[in-house]
Amino acid sequence: MATGAPPQEATLNREILDRGWGEFKRQLDYKLAWTGGRLVAVYLRNTSRTCPACGRVAKENRTTRARSACTAYGFAEDAGLVGAINIPRAGHARLACEMSAASSRTPGPAPGPVRAGRQQQEPAEATAAGFQPAGAPQVSPALQVGVDVK
Repeated sequence: MATGAPPQEATLNREILDRGWGEFKRQLDYKLAWTGGRLVAVYLRNTSRTCPACGRVAKENRTTRARSACTAYGFAEDAGLVGAINIPRAGHARLACEMSAASSRTPGPAPGPVRAGRQQQEPAEATAAGFQPAGAPQVSPALQVGVDVK
């Protein structure tokens, strides 16, 4: 019995890896810095297994390839949407930690606002319903993508 990816999928994966994602990241970082933005890299592991409502990370939360349901809280949604909610949160958290660490090392006035790189808007399902999970931390306007603080 054969294991692993089918030959077509393995070929596709190899072609994707050969496209130079490191160069793409370097160019994106350069362009964002040139326009005053900032690229924030996020570790994607478990983003669709993390409940956006309670923050619990569990393998059991990913019920199927397309569905994510929290076994503790009961929040259930499309796995892609769950990831789309958790990835910007992880980016905001990382950016906040970097800003906090930089301000604690730098004597003098606090650094000015930092804008994260431009991101696409959250899916309509999340924003139309005004989705804000219980206990979710509020992000200050200085950390929100595309918001200029004066």
